[in-house]
Amino acid sequence: MATVAKDFKIKNGLIVEGSTGTINNYDILTKSSADQTYIIGLIGGAATPTNTPNTVVLRDGSGNFAAGTITASLSGNVTGDLTGNVTGNVSGNVTGNVTGNLTGNVTGNVTGDVTGNLTGNVSGNVTGNLTGNVTGDVTGNVTGTVSSIANHDTDDLAEGTTNKYFSDTLARGAVSAGDGLDYNSTSGAFSADLGTGLHIESGAIAIDSSVLTDTGNQTVSNKTLGSNLDAGGYKVTNLDTPSSADDAATKGYVDAVAEGLNIHASSKAATTANIDLATGGLLMIDGYQTIAGDRILVKDQSNAAQNGIYVVAAGAWSRAADFDTPVEIVPGDFTFVEGGSTYGDTGWVQTNTVTTVGTSPIAFTQFSGAGTYQAGTNLDLTGNTFALQDNITLNSVTADLTGNVTGNVNGDVTGNLSGNVTGDVTGNLTGNVSGNVTGNVTGNLSGDVTGNVTGNVSGNVTGNVTGDLTGNVTGNLDGDVTGNVTGNVTGDVTGNLTGNVSGNVTGNLTGNVTGDVTGNVTGTVSSLANHNTSALAEGSNLYFTDARAVTALEAVVPNFTEVDINDVVTHVAATQSVATASTVTAYDFAHATYRSAKFIVKAETATHTEVSEILLTLDASNNVAITEYAMVGTNGNLFDVTADVSGADVRVRVTTINSNTDVTVVGTLIK
Repeated sequence: MATVAKDFKIKNGLIVEGSTGTINNYDILTKSSADQTYIIGLIGGAATPTNTPNTVVLRDGSGNFAAGTITASLSGNVTGDLTGNVTGNVSGNVTGNVTGNLTGNVTGNVTGDVTGNLTGNVSGNVTGNLTGNVTGDVTGNVTGTVSSIANHDTDDLAEGTTNKYFSDTLARGAVSAGDGLDYNSTSGAFSADLGTGLHIESGAIAIDSSVLTDTGNQTVSNKTLGSNLDAGGYKVTNLDTPSSADDAATKGYVDAVAEGLNIHASSKAATTANIDLATGGLLMIDGYQTIAGDRILVKDQSNAAQNGIYVVAAGAWSRAADFDTPVEIVPGDFTFVEGGSTYGDTGWVQTNTVTTVGTSPIAFTQFSGAGTYQAGTNLDLTGNTFALQDNITLNSVTADLTGNVTGNVNGDVTGNLSGNVTGDVTGNLTGNVSGNVTGNVTGNLSGDVTGNVTGNVSGNVTGNVTGDLTGNVTGNLDGDVTGNVTGNVTGDVTGNLTGNVSGNVTGNLTGNVTGDVTGNVTGTVSSLANHNTSALAEGSNLYFTDARAVTALEAVVPNFTEVDINDVVTHVAATQSVATASTVTAYDFAHATYRSAKFIVKAETATHTEVSEILLTLDASNNVAITEYAMVGTNGNLFDVTADVSGADVRVRVTTINSNTDVTVVGTLIK
């Protein structure tokens, strides 16, 4: 008999074809009558519902115990009625009625009635009625009726620290505890001081009429300032036009006097393109959402006669009342634009003479802004915003460029180029180029090029080229070329050439060449240390092939007979991920070709795996017989495995217990 010192996992029951079994030299008990009699005899005779010493207690036909008084401690809940006394401690809840005394402590709640005395402490709530005396402490609430509570009132209770009894002193102290309200204990009068200008005393209220409140709209008239007025950084708005030397003046009035402008009321925003004035509506103008009644400067109409100052409406817009006649529209008319993304805080002047409104063109020119600027070479100015023109001309570039250079560069480029260089570079390209260089470089290319170089380089290439080098390199190539070289390299190559070279290399190769050279190498190659047999044509030293190996083996005496293992068995494997716990086909095979198989099935989910080994075979009627004879897992059962025949195939079926399970099958099919 073999002894196996390993744990076995049995999924579907253990069948022992014998009458006895032992574990660690002890007999295994079964459900037989003899074994049941042995168990009862072992623990003390026959089981009975009566109070019999040294016997097993049974429940009666109603499921109740009838074994007499239970004197042991109860650590769980007592849900039935207690007719007798409870003298021990109850650590659970008492939910039934207690007819006798409850002299022990109750840790839980007492939800039934207590007819007897409660002399122990109750940590929970008492929701039933208390008929007897309560001499212990009740930590929880008593929601039931206490029979003797009628003989007590608040006089029997000491005052606590939270729920205070009422007194005049406490009431008066509560009233005078806040700010501004005082109580005079001698006169019995209340007084309130609520700040400057308001005083209440003995029921009288007086307000100084010279005091202004912090909130609400007030009109101040006939008042004289006794000292200088500090506006605190705020503006004084809506001033009238000054008429005497001592009157305050608005900024518009001062600007008009100083500049000879005819000032009109400001506009909320200014247009940036043509709009449909006939349809109108509450349009979005230069990032500003208009509302009905807003003044808008309209200056970009396709028909310049439609320009002007308009009032916003839900329908068609109308010209502003101060800007709708030829007399009101003259050269020098000025309006200030309050908001907008582009034209906020700018001033505009009308420059044309208008004879007929709606026919004569109206033109506005920007007059002021946060600062007055002029766009220089290669710059455009829109409102207060400068931008580079699409096509710019640069004589010399020493800074980095993030855009593309599409024209020719006649000088040196010493900064970095993040974009592409599509034109010719007559000077040296010493900065790095992140894009492609498609033009010719007449000077030296000493910066790194991340993209492709498709133009010819007449000078030396001392920087690294990560992309392909399609053009010819007439000078020396000292940097590394990671991409392919499609053109010819007529100069010396000092750096590494890791890409393929389609053209000829007529210079000397001093660096490493890890790519293929399709063309001829007429220069000197410094070393073969970085090459292998893959770069050499086959000479008298023949390369290995399977056919040559078989020929060599067949020449050995004696000659061994070739065995084709595929005529007998074949090895297979498959894997799949099961997203949702279900039954899947882990592997299937044609039963016309193979009749038996052995599989190892593995399931893996999260950090746990289970492996099972099965054998299966078919009879003449294609009925499947399967046995699972070995299994091991790291955390319980992860899958069940079965087999069946479906049409012309035998299927190995796996039912996963968990979602997101990876199933792998390896096995041997036998004909």
